[in-house]
Amino acid sequence: MDIKGILNQALEVADVVYVGDDREVSVFAFLEEQKRQVGPAYQAANDVRHHSKIGMVALKESNYALLALCAQRIGENMATLRRLNLPADLLWQHIGEAGQEAGEFMLVRELHELLFPRGMVPSGSEPFEGGMNIPSATDLCLEPQAWLAALIDATSELGKLAVERMCRGDMTRAQHVATLRRMLEIARTVYGYLQKFEGAVPMIINNSRRRGYGNTFRGAMYRIERLIENNELALLRMVQDDSK
Repeated sequence: MDIKGILNQALEVADVVYVGDDREVSVFAFLEEQKRQVGPAYQAANDVRHHSKIGMVALKESNYALLALCAQRIGENMATLRRLNLPADLLWQHIGEAGQEAGEFMLVRELHELLFPRGMVPSGSEPFEGGMNIPSATDLCLEPQAWLAALIDATSELGKLAVERMCRGDMTRAQHVATLRRMLEIARTVYGYLQKFEGAVPMIINNSRRRGYGNTFRGAMYRIERLIENNELALLRMVQDDSK
């Protein structure tokens, strides 16, 4: 047999990919299947982002029916992304970036209940009742890095929601103070938990591929530091005003 025949025969034997259920397909067929799933992947990722944004609005309005619907749709789309046969880099992009937004919404929904239980503004006299359930990375179909980034984003977003709520003008001074104290306790607790990861290798722990310090884990942690400082200053001013 000549070189061409020998090489063609060897390539024919090597031209096989084993897929999940032990099916054998050619490399061309495998790549064609991945190509067909690129569109559904972007559709699922965009739907995650869409319902995350709607969910934040529902949270502000205490629309719990819409919140539940958004959480359901986000969960379904994240599960869909996990099932798709995509090139590893493209899969990581969707799971990491769209997943981070999904995780942010799911986590801020739980943290919001600590700050404003069932939408009620605390006055400082009522105790915390019941427990809470922080969904894990596995629960949310996320990589651990995306889950950590989502937890940081959720804490920052909760701070914005607290400020927006206090700016409506319908809260008493005591409610402002109680809200600031609760927000501080939440932010300090999350920051304390996240501190143990600060020694991790940056290329391992950073979720975003965007450049810039603000997109690194440590840069994101700085946002929580600023949140804590701003809430401490706001609370200090109120306490000083009350003592005059």
